[in-house]
Amino acid sequence: MPERRDIYTAIIYYRGQSGASKLRPVVILNELENNFVTIAEITSVPPKKNPGFYDKFKEEIVNWEKCGLAEPSWVKCFKENTHNINIGRLHEKIGVMDSQDFENAVMNMYYNN
Repeated sequence: MPERRDIYTAIIYYRGQSGASKLRPVVILNELENNFVTIAEITSVPPKKNPGFYDKFKEEIVNWEKCGLAEPSWVKCFKENTHNINIGRLHEKIGVMDSQDFENAVMNMYYNN
């Protein structure tokens, strides 16, 4: 069973595009009932030098290598990038997020949304 701080790849559907999806890394935020979890998307696209609106919601994963990610990455902390999904949409477990990186992402979600 997936646990809080676990990083998996998961199918994420694009909003407004029927059936279009992408397999991307996600971090488990909470375990819910009936085989559901709350996840946040992870991206390898860094914040822009001249930050736009969404850039303030990107929280750096400082210890990205330690948790199994292939390149520098950020948690997308905007509320539209968190989802409750069935665990059947989770694919491969990549690793476990460092507790400080996880706390930083959760605090970003709390204070910026």
